[in-house]
Amino acid sequence: MARARALAAIPGSARRHAIFCQVAAEAAFAAGEVEDGFLLLGRTIEVGLFDLHWLDRCPLLDCARGDPRFGAQRAIVTTRAHAIEGALHGE
Repeated sequence: MARARALAAIPGSARRHAIFCQVAAEAAFAAGEVEDGFLLLGRTIEVGLFDLHWLDRCPLLDCARGDPRFGAQRAIVTTRAHAIEGALHGE
């Protein structure tokens, strides 16, 4: 159910949708559903994920970090996170 809801349009803010997708991705990876985990992680990124700290530190994502898809998805989030950091510091 979480997978279906995360992949559907959720009313409300993009950040709320991203958080829901993050939780669904965590659950998928924790359950060993790696393909679903990457699908949900991709959806999280599509709706605006910028939380690089979560991506790098969440222990439930450990099983995904060695996969080349993770590196590609991380690059997108890194760009966003650095842009936000630069904006905060007036760069």
